[in-house]
Amino acid sequence: LPDDVVAMELSETREGFHAIRDARRKTYRYVIHDGQRPDVFSRAYCWRVPQRLDTPAMQQAASVLLGTHDFSSFESSGSERATSVRTIHQSSVTREEGRGGGGYLSGDRVVYEVTANGFLYNMVRAIVGTLVDVGRGAIIPGEVVEILLAQDRKSGRMTAPPHGLFLVDVEYGDEGL
Repeated sequence: LPDDVVAMELSETREGFHAIRDARRKTYRYVIHDGQRPDVFSRAYCWRVPQRLDTPAMQQAASVLLGTHDFSSFESSGSERATSVRTIHQSSVTREEGRGGGGYLSGDRVVYEVTANGFLYNMVRAIVGTLVDVGRGAIIPGEVVEILLAQDRKSGRMTAPPHGLFLVDVEYGDEGL
């Protein structure tokens, strides 16, 4: 494996197992740095937004996404899927607590974490771009409902850059292994 990938656990699978099709749930984490000063040590691992974000408003907007919906408004073109309906089981925005000193240690990180039964192409990054617009005050949390119901990517907001996105967990059922 490359140096930036670590295998935490290995297990034998059944014949015909497919890592993507047999996954029941996936969890992604997206990290945003909204501190006054750039954090030079983690710049490749988070999106720098040079304005303090309103995390309670972002959390309110993130909770709207819970449940089963058509997420066409949060899908970039380039991937053919049978359906754009997905179920989000967990969608949360938190501010990491810090210990002072600037950068990461000062609590200048906002983390979005989402668990779903599957994701569309760039879905998490499109959601994060929308949540950041809520955090900036460019849109109100209730507008996320309108974006979701529009089922059209043109109604959505920007797509966040890739360098803050991390796949943190994939769940498989016993029958998938």
